[in-house]
Amino acid sequence: MVMFDSIAKVLFTKITEEANRLVRYNNKQTISMETIQAAVKLLLPGEMATHAVAECKKAVSSYK
Repeated sequence: MVMFDSIAKVLFTKITEEANRLVRYNNKQTISMETIQAAVKLLLPGEMATHAVAECKKAVSSYK
């Protein structure tokens, strides 16, 4: 369980760092859902990114 927690923390850190770079590159002030999706697509390979974005959209729509 500790190993999965560590993997999740590293992945979260990498996604937020990449999203931060994208925000600074586009001269914006906030990280949007589209920025997070772009960061995930840049970091995760192929189909894994597609599934991650789909699950994210599902989670956000159920939250709203």
